[in-house]
Amino acid sequence: MLLVILFFQGGSALHFLMLLSALALHEISHLITINLFEYQVNELKLTPFGGCLSVDPLFETNPTAEFIIAASGPFMNWAMVGGVAYLKLLGVENAILTSWQLYHILIGFINLIPAFPLDGGRMLHAWLVKHCGLAAAAVWSKVLSLISAVILMGYGVERLSKRQGGSFYLFVGLFILCHLFFINKPRLALYWRLLQRKKRILGRKGHMPIRHVMVRLETPLRDALAHNVSDDYLYFSVYKGGEVIFTVSEETAWETLTQKGFQATFLETMKRENTESWKNFHTC
Repeated sequence: MLLVILFFQGGSALHFLMLLSALALHEISHLITINLFEYQVNELKLTPFGGCLSVDPLFETNPTAEFIIAASGPFMNWAMVGGVAYLKLLGVENAILTSWQLYHILIGFINLIPAFPLDGGRMLHAWLVKHCGLAAAAVWSKVLSLISAVILMGYGVERLSKRQGGSFYLFVGLFILCHLFFINKPRLALYWRLLQRKKRILGRKGHMPIRHVMVRLETPLRDALAHNVSDDYLYFSVYKGGEVIFTVSEETAWETLTQKGFQATFLETMKRENTESWKNFHTC
């Protein structure tokens, strides 16, 4: 992306350094918020095509963290745009400041497009995770990213056909399209790693918010764990006939899943625990 922006702006060494600096500020903002939420950064690259942060995928399971981390980059760019605008109001204006503002507008605008791997796509994914669950969010993110790519490429082709210059839109659309192959449904192992993270936080802080989830007795454990992704510790209240008959912790659900297999339900958990609830249920 960086080379494309530079190409359209006329490409001197000074402009390259300014664009690289704007991009670095964008990525530093991401790094700060990632550190605040205590996620691990595996790799940071500043390439001719833009910035690339490789972050522990666990952050995708926390919609609040993912949204704030994604939004922090464009926020920095638009803060710079506002800062330059304020300087212009004070009468401070020159070509370098104007270019600096333009680069931040371009980076901020591009990254708000609601498509992977851009920050707008991450923000959309966070909203979908909160309202639809992690698995459904992956599917919808892929669909909406594809729609965004098609719209951008179509607009680019239309402008090119009218000799109005649409190469930029075409390239951004192709960039999004190429990254569609990297959007996959989360594996169950990711949820297991999330539980280990919760246990580490609980061991360090000594407390953790609890989230109660109502489930049916015949609900598969894997579905309950996958559809209730949260940084809160989960407690499942199992009900039958409108009455809660059993309570299962997140860790107990995982233990049953690993012992009884992929198709295990909360009924297997009740049997495994051999509680009074199971005895009463069996008698009935």
